[in-house]
Amino acid sequence: MKYSLIIGYQLIEKNKDFPRVKVHINGQMIDEFVCDNEEAIEISATLTDSDESHDDSGYCNRIESVKTFKYAVPKKYKVFEVDSSTWPDTGKLVIEVLDNNSNYNNGFMNKRSIVSFGTILLIRKDVLDDKSKMLRIIKKFYYSERNLHLRNRRSSWSLQGNQPRWPGLSNYPGEHLGFQDSISLTSGGNFNLQCKIKKKHKMHILIKDTVETKGYFCMDRFFVAWYQYYSKNYFDMAGQRVHNHTKNVEKLEIEIKERLKE
Repeated sequence: MKYSLIIGYQLIEKNKDFPRVKVHINGQMIDEFVCDNEEAIEISATLTDSDESHDDSGYCNRIESVKTFKYAVPKKYKVFEVDSSTWPDTGKLVIEVLDNNSNYNNGFMNKRSIVSFGTILLIRKDVLDDKSKMLRIIKKFYYSERNLHLRNRRSSWSLQGNQPRWPGLSNYPGEHLGFQDSISLTSGGNFNLQCKIKKKHKMHILIKDTVETKGYFCMDRFFVAWYQYYSKNYFDMAGQRVHNHTKNVEKLEIEIKERLKE
């Protein structure tokens, strides 16, 4: 099976030269590149939630909220096509940063060199390249999250345990989902960043090296924003809950509205 490994990279602070980055999967080197990007860009995702209550007497109450989530990501990223046919059920991704030297004078650091990867994703290529398939997945995740939130009336995914975040990691913790897999993708000096590649639900997913996954994987707002930026397919998500008090019937509808970039 073909996968796309996507690594955003940015040199936040520079001392002299650009650092080098080596990428390994299960001990095999995938590529080596120069971390020559010093810029970040802003990405966003907009979500509309509405709750409508009514009865047969004509009473109707509607509450709507519109939220836009904004994130900063490296302007440059690398996309590697990798083949999972020989991967074990539990493998490892290692990203090694070299020549990332800070300047020390009399024991004090007076100029730092700091690398941030911002986002590291591992996605099946057939899914990433299929717009309709990806939108169906996003819609399904949002429906599940919204449905559980209506039932529990509080942060729903945090009740589910240590669920893996699909399709990878970012500098954003996904606080609305209660993820336990937060990891720092930013560091100074030479360092190794290690992530686990775990086969789960017949798919290889990328997770924090020390996390043991439980349950089905989830998606956060960050990826919804990132996918729009990457694919140039822009859309807004809308969830509408309608509750008929007389019949005690509740209905939830999820819609993805495509739009041009503003």
